[in-house]
Amino acid sequence: MASMSANVITTIIRRVQSPNIMQKPTEQGTATTVNFLAEQDGPPERDLKRMLADTFARLGSVKAAYLARVDYGRPSEQHVALCIVTDEADPVEVVEAASSVFQSMFNSDAHVDILPLSEREQSRISLVCRPFFTRQVQ
Repeated sequence: MASMSANVITTIIRRVQSPNIMQKPTEQGTATTVNFLAEQDGPPERDLKRMLADTFARLGSVKAAYLARVDYGRPSEQHVALCIVTDEADPVEVVEAASSVFQSMFNSDAHVDILPLSEREQSRISLVCRPFFTRQVQ
């Protein structure tokens, strides 16, 4: 699928890496350009999506979640990002729960970026990626 360029936006990113004695498990940063490229999918990703969907259903504050390939203005440097839409302005509990699931499944060389999305960003990502989780409204 074609990539969707971002107008300059600011998204707080939390990079989650599986624990390793020699490095900090998470880093936090800011990206001004996020390009959503495609859905990240494969057998390990489907297992991750299934576990995250169960976690998000229990938490109740996640509206939608996507696992996508992104770049931050440098097309040669692609990353995997867990993109979430929540009811919370600062989804600390969601980020911590997602980090825990990821770290339990992958080795220390793997990492995922966690990006809270605005409604506008959600409309952009939905052009190149399907949500793996959508909250059921009762």
